[in-house]
Amino acid sequence: MMEYSSRIKQIQIYFGKRKREYLNGKGLSRTIIYTLVIGFLLALVLGEQMFKEEQMSKSGFFILATICIFYGVFNSVRLVCAEREIIKHEHRSGMHISSYILGYAAFDFFICLLHAFVTWGIITAWYFSAIMGAGEDGAYSHSFMRLPAYLLTMIIITVAADAMGLFVSSFLKNTFDAMKAMPFVMILQIAFAGIVLQLPKIMTWVSNLTLSKWGTNAMMAIAFPKENPNLLSCWGVLILFTLVFLALSILVLQSIDKDQR
Repeated sequence: MMEYSSRIKQIQIYFGKRKREYLNGKGLSRTIIYTLVIGFLLALVLGEQMFKEEQMSKSGFFILATICIFYGVFNSVRLVCAEREIIKHEHRSGMHISSYILGYAAFDFFICLLHAFVTWGIITAWYFSAIMGAGEDGAYSHSFMRLPAYLLTMIIITVAADAMGLFVSSFLKNTFDAMKAMPFVMILQIAFAGIVLQLPKIMTWVSNLTLSKWGTNAMMAIAFPKENPNLLSCWGVLILFTLVFLALSILVLQSIDKDQR
């Protein structure tokens, strides 16, 4: 019975449930296929100056960060709203909301890891010389630590976006609303990041609330550290966003027993 299970045990239960649903729905093969397709298309459009020229790279990193956000949100934005009645019933039977959210988020971490690793592998293979700063003599002037730094950044962005998707899903009543909300979420990340589109001065603070800004700045700090020496700060903000979104998801769902939808 759920009421006799500890929070840790319940996390394991919901981790297993999410795993079964994902694998039984052929989620693994679908994730790999569409991430490969998007990754190769992304490599084609980023351009020859990617990782070389700062301004062109900034636009490319913004696109890359936005793709990672798309993966994360797409993973989770339909999860909670699809199970509102189940959550309500199980919550009344002793299910801890925190265990439900953390169990799902824990398994989604591995999906985000897969998205990030495939995308990173394609981009690294395509732009290896540019990433490592190879000169005309073929010598590499920069540390190989750039490679894991890019991978870690993509993972952190995707995980933060997955947590944001869980938060958005906690408000919605069905998957139809989730699919309508997703373009809106992505537009906010694109329009208000202040990277490609210039925001009015009175609204510049809004960009600090977007994952896309901090993800782009993190990758810029890896590629051009002298001009952008704030990598750890960017990682820290993205991790903080992840924790806040998970906490808010739990908080929102605490009142699900009163839900009349």
